[in-house]
Amino acid sequence: MFSVPSTLCPLYGAAAVASYLAKRINPGIYGAAAVASYLAKRINPGTSWSGRMKAHWLSFPEMPFASAAQGGFLEGWDQEAIWA
Repeated sequence: MFSVPSTLCPLYGAAAVASYLAKRINPGIYGAAAVASYLAKRINPGTSWSGRMKAHWLSFPEMPFASAAQGGFLEGWDQEAIWA
């Protein structure tokens, strides 16, 4: 695992960011959404964007030829602190 300077991730800490990245070889949409969540909370700590994004992804119906995992949303992603 690589290290991330804690100055780059004051809301979640270097260990949390490194853990997210280490789990994902191809972060896809998840990676962009996680960065957007981080930035939204950094700009406006009171934002509800992360929770709304989580609810939006959880509401998607099952599809025969596409899955959340293909977008980098691995099992348990919705339990990660970044989506609180």
